[in-house]
This record gives sequence, C-alpha cells and structure tokens, in this order.
Amino acid sequence: MKKVSYGVKKLLIELFQSNNGLEAYSLLKRSGQTFSEFTKSFNLAKNDGLLYLEDEETQKVQLTEHGAAVVLHSSRNDKGQLPWRTVPAEMLISSISPNDPYIPNINMLDKDFSL
Repeated sequence: MKKVSYGVKKLLIELFQSNNGLEAYSLLKRSGQTFSEFTKSFNLAKNDGLLYLEDEETQKVQLTEHGAAVVLHSSRNDKGQLPWRTVPAEMLISSISPNDPYIPNINMLDKDFSL
C-alpha cells in the first residue's frame, strides 16, 4: 500500500470514525488543520481514490473502501513497531499466580497507612 501523509491520515481517520460521512467544513474543523493544509490533504486523498465528494451541493465527503482499508491497515501496522515499545528480555519476569503468597514491602507502603 502507498504510504499516506499525516494530514491525509487525519482526514481518513475522521471520516472512518464518522457515521455516514461528513460535510467538508466539519471535516476541516475536526481535523484541526489550516485551510491550506486541509485543501492539500483533501486533494491528495481525492486523487488517490481514498475519499470522494458525494454531493457537490451539500459538500458531503465519503470514505471509499480503499480509504477504509488504508485506515485499518495503518492502524494495525503502527502499533508494536516502535522500538521503545518492546520490553527488554532482562525486564521480563514470569507472571505471579493468584494463589502464590504475597508479602508487600513495608517500606514501599504509604506512611499514613497503619497496620
């Protein structure tokens, strides 16, 4: 799949989260972009076939199936590929069973806590 810019991805995500498309002005406000950024991102996405203008009169914008696939594909691939998200092997420990006895460290408890 072709890599999309951040501005186009914002538009696609807003349209994906909407119920039945959005008017162009609502999409502009929800995306938080300036008008020039919005116009550039909108035209890029429209030319790539990711979204389309359903009605010229109402300026309603809809997401195409290809656009929805790009959103789903990008959201799946973004997670877990960042190097800071992987836990180093020396930090991994076995999980504690619910039946194992546990004694809390008294020094780590709150000072106002009394037994």
